[in-house]
Amino acid sequence: LEPIRHFEIGFKNSGGLSTEQVKRVTIGVELAANPSVIFLDEPTSGLDSKAALTVMRGIKRVATSGRTIICTIHQPNRSIFESFDRLLLLRRGGRVVYFGKIGTGSKTLLSYFEGVPGTKSIPNARYNPATYMLEVTGAGTNSASLVDYANEYVNHPIYQQNVEAMEKMIENDRGSARPVQFDKEFAASYWMQQQQLLKKCLRTYWRSPNYNLVRYLVLGFMAFLWGLAFFQAVSEGLNETTTVQSLVGVIFMAIIFIGIINMNTTIPQVMFERAPYYRERASKMYSAAPYGIAVTIAELPYLITSTFMFVIIYYFLIGLIPDASKMFLFWWIFFLYITFCTFFGQMLAVLLPNQQVAIILAGLSTTMFSLFCGFIIAVEDIPSFWQFMTYIVPTRYALNALVAIQVYCPCEFAPSNNITDEWCGKNLPGCDLIDVDGVKITAWAYAQEVFGFTNDVYVDMGALIAFIVGIRTITGFGWTYVSHLKR
Repeated sequence: LEPIRHFEIGFKNSGGLSTEQVKRVTIGVELAANPSVIFLDEPTSGLDSKAALTVMRGIKRVATSGRTIICTIHQPNRSIFESFDRLLLLRRGGRVVYFGKIGTGSKTLLSYFEGVPGTKSIPNARYNPATYMLEVTGAGTNSASLVDYANEYVNHPIYQQNVEAMEKMIENDRGSARPVQFDKEFAASYWMQQQQLLKKCLRTYWRSPNYNLVRYLVLGFMAFLWGLAFFQAVSEGLNETTTVQSLVGVIFMAIIFIGIINMNTTIPQVMFERAPYYRERASKMYSAAPYGIAVTIAELPYLITSTFMFVIIYYFLIGLIPDASKMFLFWWIFFLYITFCTFFGQMLAVLLPNQQVAIILAGLSTTMFSLFCGFIIAVEDIPSFWQFMTYIVPTRYALNALVAIQVYCPCEFAPSNNITDEWCGKNLPGCDLIDVDGVKITAWAYAQEVFGFTNDVYVDMGALIAFIVGIRTITGFGWTYVSHLKR
């Protein structure tokens, strides 16, 4: 591995390691645990002859160092076949056809088969012994054997030698060997797991520009698009019903579209990390808890900076209230909702079997979020049997809080039109008067009447935080108990 020590694994078709190099790295990862026995399942499959020979030479060096290697192999060439010391050949049904040494130049194996009555000799000295072995036992594609090699093996002296050797090892171990027991489930402490996983996740995110850089570009583009399309739309105040509707609409579009973008972009990222996580979890390298915390911490800096960049551009281009406290509160609510959407996408990727199903369910969920948030259909107009959805849809809380931050007015509804600056305060767009059917009401009263909004910003904030914690808890259970490995 020394020549490729500084290479990124990546993907083969985008400049990453080749299939042969990936196999060597995989074997190296397993060797890091210093095992006494290594199991390899067809390590040469998918490789050309040169790459396969390179991998097998590496495996042979590992075996020479004193480790036992048990390896399945498919149609090896002569060089690869003769690099093994012993062979266990099974026929259909799991019966043993041969178990013993291969010998130098496969002489031990060839002499065994040629000594069985009715077995033809190997055609010539250059013929592949592995191919010959399969042909004479009837495992080849061109012929079937009339000799029952499983019975021949049982009646051969080599079988009795193997049985005696195994019984001797069992007897020797019976008095000295103890059952394998471990003091704890994981070799590394919790804090060591957390430290190394955090380092790994931060590095993985930094090395994933296709995931993170695209988010910044898309959010920046969308911020300028909406900001210029609604340029200073509310800077002159909320003195018309259409202006209030436009403000609510542009806030609705921001949370829905940015939410679904983050939801859909995080699904492939989690799917990519899922397979190695399953393998490492099965190997007891670490538990689910530090892994989930590490992924969460690695995600947060990108969520914070990308949403802040979006809000800074979007907020002032549209002409929202030029007040620092309101802007930061607006960003905080927006950040919480986008964080929920991102973690919701990760939950789908963890729980569902494949990326296609996760993306379809993400789209369906976004439709439900849009439908029951109070913008498309006012909360009061939603049928009674669907009213429960307004309480379990996080978009409702985010939209209500963001609108309240910009439109709330402390004035009570006053049919007498006796609304004074002393009571309402100055420079609050939500206190602008709107003529509705000959009656002047505040913009905030209009938003309450039409959309059903309330001034419960901190309640909405708590609800969004509860949604995030709940989704993360479900994802944690998924990382602990769910596995979609097919083998």
